[in-house]
Amino acid sequence: MKQALSALPAPVLDFRPAIPGAWTVSEHVRHLVDNDFNFVLRAKMSIAEPGARVMLLDEEAWAKEVYRYEEDLQDYLDLFERTRRVFGKFLQSVERQTLQQAWVEHPKRGHLSFIDLFQIYAGHVDFHLEYLERNLAAWKKDHP
Repeated sequence: MKQALSALPAPVLDFRPAIPGAWTVSEHVRHLVDNDFNFVLRAKMSIAEPGARVMLLDEEAWAKEVYRYEEDLQDYLDLFERTRRVFGKFLQSVERQTLQQAWVEHPKRGHLSFIDLFQIYAGHVDFHLEYLERNLAAWKKDHP
């Protein structure tokens, strides 16, 4: 993520493509970091309280109501890196059997094992990197 952002011209960060519902790069980054917190909470909940029902976040409401405020993306990136490092160390200490028994109940997806959660969030960054590339291409088209 840091590498992808460092390659973007600064004006691209807050550029919104003329696509219904499109987010800016800044909004994508903040969403990723917030959702990493959500993942850590869900993953730890799956261990501490197997079968617990997790909350569902309304991503569009967050984009509209939370991401409209300007925040420092470097702070977000630093937080993202630290969160992943701390959580990675935590996971190294958890016994394999504990992870195999860990799961949560998702309001839309139903039963999600720890591995299911991990797979969803493992691909989350790559998913949003595609949007960053889309936004850059749209910005270049509008700013030849």
